[in-house]
Amino acid sequence: MELIPEFKIGWLNGWLLIALFYVTYSILLKIFPKDVVARLYDKLGRSKRHKILIIVGSLLAFAYFVLIIFTPLKTGSVVFIPGLIIFMLGLAGFVIELFNFKNAPLDKPATDGLYRVSRHPQQLMFFIAFIGMCVAVGSWIALFV
Repeated sequence: MELIPEFKIGWLNGWLLIALFYVTYSILLKIFPKDVVARLYDKLGRSKRHKILIIVGSLLAFAYFVLIIFTPLKTGSVVFIPGLIIFMLGLAGFVIELFNFKNAPLDKPATDGLYRVSRHPQQLMFFIAFIGMCVAVGSWIALFV
């Protein structure tokens, strides 16, 4: 792992993992019923503090995406396989928890799967997948962001 990795435009960069994650997510959102997707993106009850945190988080996410997109995957390094495994575990958990959310009754909170131990398992799995991306590209700075 490097503090500041080499940045370059290439086909074998971290953008492949970002694309895999978001293509999977987009497909699921397209096949889920509209009322489930609407509930997934419920914006009611957001405070001013919450909105500020969303803005700060969005700016950090943008910086993270730029770092990952322009950083080559460390395919020949010992960090690539563990990073890929962590990413795939996070992606699989994310998909499973989206289905748990979809199968929950609309008038009740989701309580199956990881919802039994975590209030936001989708965000947890998202976080794990993105840690896997950081490890796969071998970047400490992306991990910090």
